[in-house]
Amino acid sequence: MLAWTGTTEALVWVYEDYPYFGTVYRAMGLAGGCTPLILLLLPPLFKQWWNWREEGTFPWFLLYVTPVLLLTSSKEVLVIPIALLLMGKCFLRPIRYGLAGVLLIAYNFSSHYIVQPSQRIRGSVYKRAEYSPGVVAYRGESFQLFETTYIALKRTAVYLANQHPLVGIGADQFQQTLKDARPMHLYPTHLPTYNPHSTWFGVLVGAGYLGLIALTGLVVITGRQLRANLRWRTARTRSYDWSMMASSLSILVVSVNYDMLHFNFPWTLFALILGQKGENGSVSAAQSLSDSRLRRRYALCARTVAARPCSRRRSS
Repeated sequence: MLAWTGTTEALVWVYEDYPYFGTVYRAMGLAGGCTPLILLLLPPLFKQWWNWREEGTFPWFLLYVTPVLLLTSSKEVLVIPIALLLMGKCFLRPIRYGLAGVLLIAYNFSSHYIVQPSQRIRGSVYKRAEYSPGVVAYRGESFQLFETTYIALKRTAVYLANQHPLVGIGADQFQQTLKDARPMHLYPTHLPTYNPHSTWFGVLVGAGYLGLIALTGLVVITGRQLRANLRWRTARTRSYDWSMMASSLSILVVSVNYDMLHFNFPWTLFALILGQKGENGSVSAAQSLSDSRLRRRYALCARTVAARPCSRRRSS
């Protein structure tokens, strides 16, 4: 409705000459973009899904948010069924994982390539469009594959990271470096100077391999805490922990093509997960008891204490 009335600056993003569809109006709400809007809605969406499946509560929020997600016209919507397939129990595990893998390939393929019939591509606007560097990755008789700007950005990020491998070029310097790289033909001149459009490649080029190691460590620590939360969850936190896990899987998939260094709110999810370590008072103790060596020591001590009264009776 906002697009029809011409009021598009606040809540709707207009994309002209968008691949496949021409001019597209995409909902972004107050989140600053279409993908941020989807990521903001993930935790309540998954929590409502859990309550519907496990407790039978009517999914009012799902009925409201599903049209909003569709109005974003964003490929990131695919991460929702990916997470549900990985976390759900509706099919056998090989079938679920297979379907999730197909959707994951489709998501990354659609991010990096534009498929068009050959007769539409010869002399196409994609040669000079802001969505593609104009590089044909594959040419066939019936169709061709154009590389998208995502590939050009990642290719340039890897080149710059190899020039500054230890600590990178500096935080938030990628866009300025792209301007300097144009005269050297490292980045197409007709493309805008975007951010890296990838959390991992953004950290690699901005903070070097040391930063990439630090980010990997943060993800591993958060994953271990998520696993502990799910293992020792209580009835009160069950839906919360499940929604955090599903949201984390979704954000991990999106992070390949989404720069969380410029849109910072997904980092709040890490804080919520790690902060829950103190929420469940018995989590740390349960984690210690889950260690097999500690369990064996505990059992040995218990048998020793239990045996002492018997030995005293025998001696008396």
